[in-house]
Amino acid sequence: MSDIKDNCGVFGIYSDSPCVYDIYNGIDFLQHRGQEFCGIATYEKGIRQVTHHGKAGNSFSEQDLNHLHGLWGIGHVSLWERQPMTWQSRLGEVSLAFSGNVNNADALTREMKDQGHAFYRGYNIEVIAKIIMEADDMVSGISALSERIRGAYALIILTAEGIYATRDVYGFRPLILGKDQTRFAVSSESRALQSMDMDIVRDVRPGEIVLINGQGFQTLRQLASPRKAHCAFEWAYTASIDSIIDGLYVQEARNHLGRSLAQRDLAEGDMAADIVAPVPMSGIGHALGYHECSKLRYQDVFLYNRYADRSYTQSSQGARE
Repeated sequence: MSDIKDNCGVFGIYSDSPCVYDIYNGIDFLQHRGQEFCGIATYEKGIRQVTHHGKAGNSFSEQDLNHLHGLWGIGHVSLWERQPMTWQSRLGEVSLAFSGNVNNADALTREMKDQGHAFYRGYNIEVIAKIIMEADDMVSGISALSERIRGAYALIILTAEGIYATRDVYGFRPLILGKDQTRFAVSSESRALQSMDMDIVRDVRPGEIVLINGQGFQTLRQLASPRKAHCAFEWAYTASIDSIIDGLYVQEARNHLGRSLAQRDLAEGDMAADIVAPVPMSGIGHALGYHECSKLRYQDVFLYNRYADRSYTQSSQGARE
């Protein structure tokens, strides 16, 4: 099975004016989801794409942004892979970006190599793209992912007709729709939409395939969803506290987790602590909930370098240390 290497964010927008700076700002607000790679692809008589090793805020030059013409496009931040990736196919020119993990990527890659397919780097996104582009149309290709992939994905696809957005049938990774009078957008987290003064419309439903274009959001297909799954790590750590996922503020969810932990300790008579102290940029919401329920004194204990990256999401043990 492939290593679990998901830590990334996606953003897409369809606008009535050049969109590149909106995408640039959108992925900058998702930077906490991955600090190693960033990329933008836009559409204007074809796809233009720029990716970098580094953070969005200091990687894209003015020349890069001026090159990325178009009214619609997608962006990506990642800990592991350069995305978006672009292909020429019988479905046209397409660019894909996703957040998730293909657990059976190794087996699918071997199967495809035996069939004569070639791979650039063996990224999960390559496996996803090849499955989609084997189909006769985009919706059928996206639908085929649910049958062949074991794992989780929130996926956006840039095409001539607009942006396709979808989640796996369990809805494991978050994906949110937002809009204002002139723009329609999709994002891994609502904070990127809120920062642009856009209204949150709703979450993309598990198994839903949405086309985003000048007419707004159109559901093209709804795949059967056996049940809703939640990524505990999104709620507990990855997502920003000001984001809303499935209608609930992340900060509120973390408060609930802390309160539940305190209630358990109180019920078991295991309240032997003197103070409640948060781990900076990680356990603050949990600690506040525990403090409110337990009535123990809340005090900062751990000092944090405010100019440092998130230590847990670094790509090697040496960088984390």
